[in-house]
Parts: sequence; structure tokens; C-alpha cells
Amino acid sequence: MSMTANKRIVLSAGHDNIYFGASSNQYYLTEHQVSINICDMVTQMFKGKIEFLDVDQYTREFSNIHSSLKRKIDVINTMHKDNPIDLAIELHFNASPDRTGHGSEVLYHNDSHTGKHYADIFSPLLESFDGKFDGRPNLHTHTKAFISRTLPPAIILEPLFIDNPADAAILLTQRGRMRLVIAIADGINLSMKEN
Repeated sequence: MSMTANKRIVLSAGHDNIYFGASSNQYYLTEHQVSINICDMVTQMFKGKIEFLDVDQYTREFSNIHSSLKRKIDVINTMHKDNPIDLAIELHFNASPDRTGHGSEVLYHNDSHTGKHYADIFSPLLESFDGKFDGRPNLHTHTKAFISRTLPPAIILEPLFIDNPADAAILLTQRGRMRLVIAIADGINLSMKEN
């Protein structure tokens, strides 16, 4: 595995330890818990060459998820002003009303050509990591705060539906989680090879 050289990557887990996002009732998994674990594994793989922003250190003082997300965005923007960030990534897991949703998607801001470019890099890697190709398109949006309010280019990764037992089963083993870690790491490496 190659390592990033002069690029600055900030990785963060979606939601926080109070407002933990989607969950799998069957497997007792929560979106934030799994995201924290995967982000930590990716960060360790890069041996300090990328930065993991742990939002949990900012959430205890806030009463809702919107306040803690705003704080995260403010921290990233301050970091960016001090030393430019090439890419900000937030890891989430999806959910669907009937718990049958399947597949991955990558979200980017609809006015960000750079964000779309990064989304196009990560999308096939996430789609293939579990071996079940789904053909879900990348989504451009202007309503997601993380991608619309951060100063550096930003994307949101949604590798699978955590409330669908068939999708979430891959998260139950270290080997399965490592496949996702490698997919994300490969996306980072491909993104950072470019000028």
C-alpha cells in the first residue's frame, strides 16, 4: 500500500456517541460505533499520514446532533484555514424504511466539481468491496451540511445499509471490516496521487 505524501486528509465518523444514527437491531450495531471503528482502522493503516477527527470530544456539551455537526464543521474549517485540507471524508452507513435497502453511495455537493471527482473515485471501490454490485449512482446534493458547509472538498461515504441483515453481516467479522478499510484506503491513495 502506498502512502500519501504532501496531501492532507481528514476522516471523521458520522453522528456521535449520543445521537448514533442508524442501527441494526439484529446484530446490535450502531452507525456511529461501526464508523468510529472503521475510521480508526483506516487511520492506523496510514500510520499518521491522515488525520482522524473524533467528533465525540465535542458532543458532550451539545443537546442535539445539529449542534455537534456544526462544531465538527467549524473545527474542520479552522484546520483548513491554518493548513489547507485536500479532502474531508465523513463515513456513514445507510438505512431504509423497510430494512431491505442495499448497496453503497457517495455523496458530494452539486456545485463541487472536485467533490464529484472524488466521489467517482470512491464509488466503484465501495460498490465492489462486498462483492454485490448494485449500480447505485453517486448523489449530488446541496442539503447535507457536511458537504455543503466545509471549506475543503468533502464527500460522504455510505458503504452499505446497516439495518439490512444481508448488507450488515460483512461488518460482523474483522476480515469483513478490513475489506471495507482497504476499499476506503484505496480511494484515499487514488485521490492523493493526483495534483
